[in-house]
Amino acid sequence: MPPRDIRDYISDDNDRLDGIFRVFRDFKGGKAKTTRDLLHALMAGIDRHIQWEEKILFPILENRMGLSDRGPTSAMREEHRKMEGLLKEIHEQVLKNGTAAADPERELIGLLGRHHQKGEETFYPMLDHSLSETEKMEAYTRMKTIVLEKENRCCPGPADARMEDRTKEDR
Repeated sequence: MPPRDIRDYISDDNDRLDGIFRVFRDFKGGKAKTTRDLLHALMAGIDRHIQWEEKILFPILENRMGLSDRGPTSAMREEHRKMEGLLKEIHEQVLKNGTAAADPERELIGLLGRHHQKGEETFYPMLDHSLSETEKMEAYTRMKTIVLEKENRCCPGPADARMEDRTKEDR
C-alpha cells in the first residue's frame, strides 16, 4: 500500500495543533494546571512539527532544488523562529498570571494560518510530486523517530518534582 501524501499527513497534524490551540484559548483563565497542560501540549506539538520540517522535509527539497538560503524553506524557517518566540511569550504570561494576552495569541493564530497554507498549497505538494513512494516511506520512517514530547520539562509542578526525585532514587 503506498504511503499517504506528505501534504495530507502534515495537514492532519496542523488540524490537531489548531484544535489544541482552540481548546487552550477557550479554557485559559480556568484551572491553572489545565491551562498550562494545554499550552505545553501545543508547544510540544509545534516543536515536533518544526523538527519534522527542518530536520527531514526541508533538506529533502533543498537538496533536490538547490535551495538553501532562499525560497519557501527559508521563509518557513523564519516563521518557525517567530512561532517559538510567540509561544515563549504566551508561556511566560500564563506562568505569570494564568492567562495570556490576546495580542500574541492573535499573532500566533495568523502566523500558523499563513504557515499552514504555505505548506499545504506550495511546499508539501512540491515534495509529494518530487518523491518516489520509497522516498516517502523513508521520510515517514525518519519522522516517526521524532517523538512528541509528552512530559512537561519547562516548568515542573509539585507532582513533576516528586517524579524527578523518584527517578533519582531509582538510579
